[in-house]
Amino acid sequence: MSTGVVYSAIKSFLDANWSDTPLVYENTNEPIADDPSDFIYVEISGNSYGRASIGSPDNNLWRENGLLWFHIMIPSGEGSLGARTYAESLIELLRDQQLLSGKLTFQEASVGLGEPGDENGNYWRLSMSVDWVLDT
Repeated sequence: MSTGVVYSAIKSFLDANWSDTPLVYENTNEPIADDPSDFIYVEISGNSYGRASIGSPDNNLWRENGLLWFHIMIPSGEGSLGARTYAESLIELLRDQQLLSGKLTFQEASVGLGEPGDENGNYWRLSMSVDWVLDT
């Protein structure tokens, strides 16, 4: 799990800059409509948090890194092109972005294989992740 600082910064950025589909965040009880429509489930996970040396002993910093997960949910039987288009748009949205005064950056992205979603078989899921790094 990422720290609250990272979670808040990423959530604020996405909420302000993404309008193509609804965003549903982890552990929020936002209802999914009975009539299937596209939405993206967002998870922000941390991989590590520790001291990083960048030269002399006086030049240490704290580095936190992790993954920003987007589970793109589209109605079953709709094909995958729409989900792939959303994935590409999300990658473009995050490209070269620096949050928290340049301390939070986004790195490589990975678009995975689709699989049936969890909403009563009504959805197909394409998951993608983006690496993030926070240096403080």
